[in-house]
Amino acid sequence: MKKICLIFVIFALFVFAGCGSSKNKENKTNPDAEESVTDEDTDTTDTEPADTASDDPDSGSGDSGDTGDPDSGDTNSDTGDTNDPEEPDISDSVDDTDSYYDDSTLDDTDSYYDDSDTDETCAENYSWTGKECLPECGKDSETPCYDSESGLIWSEKESTMTWSNAKSHCTGLNTSNYGGFSRGWHLPTIDELKTLLTSASGGTPRSANCAVSETNNCLAENGCWTCSTCTEQGTQKSDGAGCSSWGTSYSDGRFSKLGDADWIWSSSVQSDHSSTAWDVSFDCGGVTSGPIDYKDNVRCVRKADYEPPEEELSCIAAGGTFNETENSCTKTIPCNPIPTTIEHAEWNGTDTYVSTYDFATGTWTETPTEHKTEGACKFKCINSYIWNGTECVNLTECSKTSGTPCYDSSSHLTWSKMSSSYMTWNTATTFCQGNEMNGYGGFTDWRLPTIDELKTLLTSASGGTPRSANCAVSATNNCLAFDSCWTCSTCTEQGTQKSEGTSCSSWGSSYSDGRFSKLGDGADVYLWSSSVLSDDSSSAWRVVFGYGYVSFHGIGYSSKVRCVRNAD
Repeated sequence: MKKICLIFVIFALFVFAGCGSSKNKENKTNPDAEESVTDEDTDTTDTEPADTASDDPDSGSGDSGDTGDPDSGDTNSDTGDTNDPEEPDISDSVDDTDSYYDDSTLDDTDSYYDDSDTDETCAENYSWTGKECLPECGKDSETPCYDSESGLIWSEKESTMTWSNAKSHCTGLNTSNYGGFSRGWHLPTIDELKTLLTSASGGTPRSANCAVSETNNCLAENGCWTCSTCTEQGTQKSDGAGCSSWGTSYSDGRFSKLGDADWIWSSSVQSDHSSTAWDVSFDCGGVTSGPIDYKDNVRCVRKADYEPPEEELSCIAAGGTFNETENSCTKTIPCNPIPTTIEHAEWNGTDTYVSTYDFATGTWTETPTEHKTEGACKFKCINSYIWNGTECVNLTECSKTSGTPCYDSSSHLTWSKMSSSYMTWNTATTFCQGNEMNGYGGFTDWRLPTIDELKTLLTSASGGTPRSANCAVSATNNCLAFDSCWTCSTCTEQGTQKSEGTSCSSWGSSYSDGRFSKLGDGADVYLWSSSVLSDDSSSAWRVVFGYGYVSFHGIGYSSKVRCVRNAD
């Protein structure tokens, strides 16, 4: 019933408009008559203009075409005027509250949006967007416009910008709902951009035979581009694919369906040169290319029959945000809270995370809340509290008088008690994971320290920086050879360097007061590290705290052990 009423209203308006027109234009008695006059007037404007352009083939690059903006010479404003006062205003029949699409009642047979009334709502060769009718693309048409030949909708032209900015600009049109469309706008492929090339004579453009194509996966300059097929005026070189002449640069838009006389970007990158993208030079009329950091003009495009991919509809239904470029769906989700049973803890990173939608399973990825040094949904223990695997426990700062386990805030390491007995290196490697240490201090991840970690316990008797801080012996830096990594002057606190080598002429005295140890270890305390000499696999590095130096010994000899763990 609504449809019948709408037809009746439109018919009544046409009768009224026809009557009114007889007062002003005797020949305009019906819409068809007006349309034939419009077509006739349009044809008269297609006469090829006089050549006033420069003879320099390169003068069309950059912004040279801006001086010949085809819109500036438009004297036929009535030709594309869809709001002629003598035509009924069909836009009033559209409810302003209509959404771009409403998929709340769609089933598998429904289109993305219903354009079943297109022919009754819009004039011939116009595209119904769901809100308005678009004019057929032409040299003087308004934008966005519809090219019925290619089925594409084109945006207005934007001034020069780099290739990456051009892509972002076109994607941004979706956000701004340009032309009433919130989906589908993109920087045109070279195939889409080529559809705007025209022949100055009105016939089939030479570029129709240009093999450069993203659709056909032919994007290399060598093998896809030739002067004779990809330019409208170029003269083929006899010895190659280049042009000996590019022809004349015109500012009247004769080579563009939209009247452009500029260089315009495509989204297609040369397959044999990743820093170069294909574009079209509409001033000379040809498919060209340029470095992506150069600046070209931009026209964005979308398909008139665009429907979003199935993944996008699934993403929207699941409450996510769809990324058309990456074909991905994400949303930001709050982390599960830190368990109330864990005291003395705070977020170490953010309390939200970005979840990704799995189109195959219809599920969102999860990021667990856990103790870790960094990242989303990770927490840490505060102040002097240390994570023991299940809770934050309070440990004292390591010192010469502290108990164990203790926490060294300068190295972020937790140290255990010293073993009560001496042991070989092989026994030491398993001691820290053995029964004696399992659960010690509430921790189950004890291990034998590297030589780098063990060196952090060396101190200077004077309280300053210990010489061992400059000792090159290091598992982290892969410097574990005695001959090239150890010297007396850097790896001992008291030693006197021999003049003829790396060894010491004197080692100093052994002290029992623990002056060379952060934990107060003194005479007769030799602690194993897990680091083996790279130039002698039968020996391992250790630290002698009575003298205060980095040393090594055969793995069959005995030393004591302090186990370590990462506090974080």
